[in-house]
Amino acid sequence: MLTGFGFMALADTTGIPWTGPAGVTETVDEIMAREKRAGPTEHAQPRELKKRALRNFSARSQSPFSPLSPQSAPAGEAFSPQPVGVSFLGARLADSGFVPPDSMGDVGPSQILVCVNGRIRLFDRQGTVGALDTTPENFFSSVTGNGISDPRVRYDRLSGRWFVLAIDIPNSKKNNNVVLAVSSGATITGSSSFTFYSFQPSALPPANNNTFADYPTLGIDNNALYIGANIFSTVSYLGTEGYVVNKAALLTGTVTVTAFRSLATGTGNGPFTPQGVNNDDPTATQGYFIGVDNITHGVLVLRRVTNPGGTPSISGNINITVPATADPMGGVVAKGVSTPLDDLDDRLFAARMHNGSLWTAHNIEVDTSGAASATGNRDGARWYEITNLSGTPVVRQSGTLYDPSASNPTNYFIPSCAMSGQGHMTLACSAAGANEFAEIAAAGRFADDPLGTLRAPTVIQASSTPYNVNDGSNPHRWGDYSVVSIDPNDDMTFWTFQEYCDATDSWAVRVIQLKAPPPATPASCAPATVAAGATTNVTLTGIVTNGSGFFDPGPGYPNHISAAVNGGSVTVNTVTYNNPSNIVLNLTIAAAATTGSRTITVTNPDGQTATSATGILTIVGGATNSLPVILAA
Repeated sequence: MLTGFGFMALADTTGIPWTGPAGVTETVDEIMAREKRAGPTEHAQPRELKKRALRNFSARSQSPFSPLSPQSAPAGEAFSPQPVGVSFLGARLADSGFVPPDSMGDVGPSQILVCVNGRIRLFDRQGTVGALDTTPENFFSSVTGNGISDPRVRYDRLSGRWFVLAIDIPNSKKNNNVVLAVSSGATITGSSSFTFYSFQPSALPPANNNTFADYPTLGIDNNALYIGANIFSTVSYLGTEGYVVNKAALLTGTVTVTAFRSLATGTGNGPFTPQGVNNDDPTATQGYFIGVDNITHGVLVLRRVTNPGGTPSISGNINITVPATADPMGGVVAKGVSTPLDDLDDRLFAARMHNGSLWTAHNIEVDTSGAASATGNRDGARWYEITNLSGTPVVRQSGTLYDPSASNPTNYFIPSCAMSGQGHMTLACSAAGANEFAEIAAAGRFADDPLGTLRAPTVIQASSTPYNVNDGSNPHRWGDYSVVSIDPNDDMTFWTFQEYCDATDSWAVRVIQLKAPPPATPASCAPATVAAGATTNVTLTGIVTNGSGFFDPGPGYPNHISAAVNGGSVTVNTVTYNNPSNIVLNLTIAAAATTGSRTITVTNPDGQTATSATGILTIVGGATNSLPVILAA
């Protein structure tokens, strides 16, 4: 395990909360009526909403404490940890008109919300378009008249609300606003509403005037929203900032924001592209930002936020040593493409915390062994699991998804990853190479796989066409964002939102469900025999293979594990989850139940089932209660 090193964290800095005007509430029907009045949007040549903004230096040193060789995926087992379920088109270039899409979306209890540059669109879980389908400019028009870019979407399981965030782009390219929308509930309908807010990052105390907040990130926990940003003047990179938004106030109609300046300066240490950490632990009392170190490879930097629901304070840099890293190649070749695809830089693309572990990923250039190398000639997707965030953070494991081929390797870039309640992990990303069009790939690991390893990657959305869009950019703008989410109903199912080339010179963002392994196969019961007329506990043991297992997400989720004793006349009163191979059934067997052997079916929270191959529970005749015999005197 790797821990922090070197730079001493400074004392906490207490922020100055700022409260803005009350939010503006509109129903979805009102938003869509305005869309109808405006008429259809015509898209000419694809264009950028704003130019690619990167740090203006590249001479970054490697941490002397970083191991040169990371834990990496071996050749891998071919079994895919998460097979594809539902898959549908979320948005495409013709819907948007902009490059890149900023691939973004999330899943709620019954709906999926996709938001990319140029289009925000609601679906049910099978891909049918719902009540909201408009431009982000129309969606946010109650709080800004400027163009909208860099959208973020989160469904927050703890509050049962949808959050949509973006930045606006004034003509001056400075003093822009962060715009934010909060749904009225978990289900979006025509009559439901969003409440809209905006704040100008440069004007928050202490002011940092005439700057532009770019590439906003978004994390949500029980107390606050955590928004990170890279800060630019009109000509140069100035550093990074973080904004903590009081969640309780936001849910009652008020926006209260605390700004923390200079998480990193333009040429100093600190988190670059600070990702606000998403955390669904209802008992969380601290929040976090995390990013790669601004000037040193092989280091992640954490900032810990204390009292996020009150007057927040933020820690100094908490440095975490990771295996050696490198900038990505600066452009990824793809089949049939004359101009490479943009792989941005080595920033983290998302950060999600679940059950005490923080998972995050980025793309770096690697060699044929998966080690970071400025001459490796391929991009790999590096991922991390970090624990003990409230103390001294520890890298529990890390690994790299890469192609070891000596020539014409596949590149894995713009990745994100997440862990389910079962402890399984999925990483999804773009994939392309000299012999491969721009596609979507995924790889994963089971909870009991050796640390640092991944199963073999699979292409989960293929492409058969080249991407030579006329966007006037070199490299071609691509992705910018990447999302892997966990289903809020079952804590088992993954959903990912990724870009691929869906037709000649066209991008699309695909919504893809990645299913968990099935339940363990029921194999035996203890006791194996129960009597008709009895109410009793039976311990069910299952066989676990290839990540299968019983599972229950616990309180706070709508779906739970269930079981049935086949053949009728047996009621399963409760199911108690112990571990992936062991559950306890409380059964009531009817007095008139047919005797004999019964099979048992277990249904996991995601709806997948497993049934014993043979009867494993035997019902026998019950005891007869006779009246006492009264003898004559």
